Amino acid sequence: MSDNEKRIRFEVLQTAIGIVDQGLYWRKENGENVNPPDTSVYIAKAEELMKFVDDIRDPMVKNVTQLLTEHSGK
Repeated sequence: MSDNEKRIRFEVLQTAIGIVDQGLYWRKENGENVNPPDTSVYIAKAEELMKFVDDIRDPMVKNVTQLLTEHSGK
């Protein structure tokens, strides 16, 4: 695995951690009793995000990329 691939994987993991933690924060703010998630929750989110990174040919990825491109120009 190249250094660039490692960097991307690390950044995806950091993003996954942020997404999961943000969800927990909002649940806690809404009064729910929140327990720390298992590591598997973070890994599952990272795997979901890696699908986006790995398969740019996926039509859903193209749609999201197109939306991001359109909105970044405004």
